[in-house]
Amino acid sequence: MPVGLIRDLFHLIPLALVAIAIGAAFNAVRKPPLPWGYQAVDERLARGVASSPLIPAGEVVDRDVTEALKAWEEKHTVFVDARAEAFFHLGRIPGAINLPPSSFREKYPEFVGLVKPTQPVLVYCSGVDCSDGLTVARALRRLGYFKTAVFGGGWEEWEAAELPREP
Repeated sequence: MPVGLIRDLFHLIPLALVAIAIGAAFNAVRKPPLPWGYQAVDERLARGVASSPLIPAGEVVDRDVTEALKAWEEKHTVFVDARAEAFFHLGRIPGAINLPPSSFREKYPEFVGLVKPTQPVLVYCSGVDCSDGLTVARALRRLGYFKTAVFGGGWEEWEAAELPREP
């Protein structure tokens, strides 16, 4: 190994260790601290609701498009769109509230101001292959929204049935 490289490493290694220590110290006092490794969406969301007393999620009922339409027509159920905000703005079930897992912690306080825990909630995502709807529904149930169900067919099924949409 060249002498210059060894000398450079000799100076860089302590500097890197100091930088790591400073970063770890800042992360320790950050609320909430950043995770040290990868966490799946379910884990991040569970961690986000961990500050609340956790209530078992229980079974989340899956509704089909007929039941979803009936709930929408009766206007007693709050529809929650668990897709990313960009998709929400492209089209959604009329009156739906956007609450994706990626920004659940930031949007949840606003949701609480709009929706009472006693109201029925129907969460949907893009379609049967999207698990975000179930993730959000489980989180809402843990936070006391016990009348929460999932519309598993989601936006794809709603749109395929040519049902009302916004915008």
